[in-house]
Amino acid sequence: MKMSTRLHACLKSGTTAGGFGFALNSPAAVEFLLLDVDLDFIIIETQHAPVSAADAAHLLRAAQSADPQATPIARVPCHDVYWIQQMLDLGFVGLVVPLCESADQARALVQATYYPPLGLRSIASAIRAKMYDDYINQANDHIILLPQIESRRGLENVEQIAAVEGVNALLLGPADLSLDCGWFDHLPEIWSYPPFIEALDRITAACNANNIPLATMVGGESVFHAQKAGLQIICSGVDTIAMRNTAPAVNDIMDRLHKD
Repeated sequence: MKMSTRLHACLKSGTTAGGFGFALNSPAAVEFLLLDVDLDFIIIETQHAPVSAADAAHLLRAAQSADPQATPIARVPCHDVYWIQQMLDLGFVGLVVPLCESADQARALVQATYYPPLGLRSIASAIRAKMYDDYINQANDHIILLPQIESRRGLENVEQIAAVEGVNALLLGPADLSLDCGWFDHLPEIWSYPPFIEALDRITAACNANNIPLATMVGGESVFHAQKAGLQIICSGVDTIAMRNTAPAVNDIMDRLHKD
């Protein structure tokens, strides 16, 4: 297996990368979507879904068997070294880490994520990630660490977070940032809401100053608002919501069946 996959190619060429999230804990759902859709990356959700490290391994296998060029990313539930090392040892190439609020927290994430000399990640010989070619020597150059900016404090410290060596992208959480900043009532029009635009400009400037991309996880028309705003890594949905969105069509069929 190769560590350099589709997301790396998008970042190198400067094109927008599109991906999809998975929270159903279903390897079949991962396989079916990746067989029919050319995704640049996937995000396996362990923060807001009942997905264990062992479950994540099965989801990752399904993804890589269906499309080995879709870059595998895990969103971990916390900053705990256990979760970070488990996901990396499984072979996830990217990590989304929630609620990063300071440069000290970002430095701790870097320490847990990278092998020396950049970090303090420990080496183990019997890990799934060793399936990648020359993994130990390649990992530090290919891992994508995305601390998530989703709180007022994270916004206040975004310049310092973005400047930490080893933070090679940031992920904007529009809903949580809006909730913490008191803008949640404006969420339906958040991409045109002046305080959010000001915050977005500040986060974007911090990324640009450090030559790192900005990512987000949104859905619907927000995908295109994010692209227009210059975000380069956009997760455009999640399997749980996609399933819910089919409910009206199924309900229409049920109504017709019941009327006939």
